[in-house]
Amino acid sequence: MQPSRPSHAVRPFTALMLALVPAIVFVRCGLWPSFPDLPDSGPTDARLDSRADAADALAADARDVREAGMDSTPDVAMPTDGGFRNCMSAPPSGPFTFERLSATAAAVTGARDLAFDGRGRLWTVGVNVTSLDPMGMSTDLTMMPVNGSGLRFMSNGDLAIVANSIADGGSLKFVDRMGAIRTVVMGLMLPQGVAVDGMGGVYFTDSLTNSVMRLAPGAMMPDMVSRDVPTPSAVALTPDFSRLYVGSSSTSRVYYIDLTAAGMPIGMATRYADGSPNLAATGLAFDSCGYLYATDRPRGRVVRIAPGGGSILEIASDMSLFPVGLAFGAGAGFNATSLYVMDAGRGEVYRLNIGVEGAPIVMPPRM
Repeated sequence: MQPSRPSHAVRPFTALMLALVPAIVFVRCGLWPSFPDLPDSGPTDARLDSRADAADALAADARDVREAGMDSTPDVAMPTDGGFRNCMSAPPSGPFTFERLSATAAAVTGARDLAFDGRGRLWTVGVNVTSLDPMGMSTDLTMMPVNGSGLRFMSNGDLAIVANSIADGGSLKFVDRMGAIRTVVMGLMLPQGVAVDGMGGVYFTDSLTNSVMRLAPGAMMPDMVSRDVPTPSAVALTPDFSRLYVGSSSTSRVYYIDLTAAGMPIGMATRYADGSPNLAATGLAFDSCGYLYATDRPRGRVVRIAPGGGSILEIASDMSLFPVGLAFGAGAGFNATSLYVMDAGRGEVYRLNIGVEGAPIVMPPRM
């Protein structure tokens, strides 16, 4: 007589079929994205000389914004590797205190990320896309739900947003200045982070498929950048767009991917910093000196990673908060030497006055 099988056991063939059913459904329904093979690391198109021009334009935009009335740190040496400044000393290390931006609690409940337009408005995304003035008073841009988890401005003024909803699953959407929503990539499983380069390319992550992708301007389908980063979350670009940094929420690490001038990968992802066992890296942002800041939602903290990687320093902590997105202030009424942090728990925006400017990023056109 054979021993009885425990009631909770699953036959190997049955387990395999259960694992394949979701993938079959996605493929049958046309929801699973197909991607072209990775290109060679060499030149691929006529935009090869544009990266330096784009980086110079970003630096000029940053100077114009500072001259418009933003607080700023003194200029230091010319940019070095990556487009960062050659700062003579490390920025202040804190610890810093989370300062609440007034009147934001009711305005951005459910918001997951934030970005500045450089013209005196802070934008958040959650169920809706909402803009805030420096006092925290809000205006909704979208009339229909977006359910976004990340957003960044494009150079034409549109917002690139990664979203998750019951209606169309995970997607990449573009939202224009009138609030019109256009879905440009569908079939994602759990998109989280988004970053924009100076050529109009949009990088984004899909955590459940371990994918980092880039949608080129005018393209119908994204290119695969990497599948080397486990559960990729937040992303951030260097000011010259030569390197993409990616947080890994399951490994407590941050990776980087070197990029060609056309925005495509050179080799595999490389480990940059290890925050094991505890660093979710749910948001990433660079300061002008090349220090990388990351939010750690489960532990209510913000950490700083020194240039070159390796060293991780906790600069602010509040266990009552759930920090997700973060961005340096930009535009009149916001402090350029402060990090602004989105709290997913209370739907509030907080500020950390860290005493150093953020690195230049893509902004909407000046009015």
